[in-house]
Amino acid sequence: SLSNREEHLLGIEKNIRPVHQVTSFRSDGSYDDHRHPETVSFGQDLNTDLARRDFTVNAIAYDPLERDLIDLFQGIEDLKFEKIRCVGQPRERLQEDTLRSFRAIRFVSQLGFEIEAQTFAAMAGLARSMPLPAQERIAGEWQKLIKGPQAVRALQVLLQTGLWERIFVEWPLVDAEPWFAQHQAAFAQLPDTLRLAFIFRERPEAGEVLRRLGYSKQEIGWTLNLIENNLDEQRARLEIADLKLKATDLIALGLRGEAIGRMQRSLLEFIKEIPTRNRKAVLQEECKRLMHAFS
Repeated sequence: SLSNREEHLLGIEKNIRPVHQVTSFRSDGSYDDHRHPETVSFGQDLNTDLARRDFTVNAIAYDPLERDLIDLFQGIEDLKFEKIRCVGQPRERLQEDTLRSFRAIRFVSQLGFEIEAQTFAAMAGLARSMPLPAQERIAGEWQKLIKGPQAVRALQVLLQTGLWERIFVEWPLVDAEPWFAQHQAAFAQLPDTLRLAFIFRERPEAGEVLRRLGYSKQEIGWTLNLIENNLDEQRARLEIADLKLKATDLIALGLRGEAIGRMQRSLLEFIKEIPTRNRKAVLQEECKRLMHAFS
């Protein structure tokens, strides 16, 4: 019998009506582009359809009439032992669609599963030479991976297989492995909102890499803002509009034109150092000090 966790992973919990996708049985032709089959044939053979799946946990079928599971590749056993294992020959299956290696690591992060030894070996053996899928597909897997509850383990697998260098060409393993070993414990304690900024806080190419990984301008801006503010979310959220000393107050102190904007930026940095300084009287004194220093 299945455990509650296994029923949840299969989407067949009692008294729950999960959304399922229904598709025709298929068999695939060759994967000449290492991503999509050149031909797809539709048929009536469930066994052929299951044999074309990527991992055993994704090759389990459910018969709603008989209320029975069809498990040709021991996917339920792999669920019980929390293993990611390729259907059939791992090297062949991973070469068919090279996104599968990245998807396996994303499952490590999201589910906490381990990658079975032969599948892991095939991933490592193909990592440096296999053609890459489209960058946006890798980006999609990365964005899910980095938010997963087991992201630390997933990053370890990225490094151990060598797939890290296929994502971060600017950050070779010879540098990344000692960096991760040093910072792994600190990373493990972070909420997912700070993980990107933590990883890239010392990397000058952070903005470029984040763009390549499919993040929006807003997400990139916020991440870079966190980096600039030493991962302090409170400080990063502070803006000129938050200053207790307003533009009208600066005018009253004798500032005009561009000098107002320069002073506001200086005062913003002043309160970011110590947010409790954001009081009108304190900012007035700092403004006078700065005006005197530059007069």
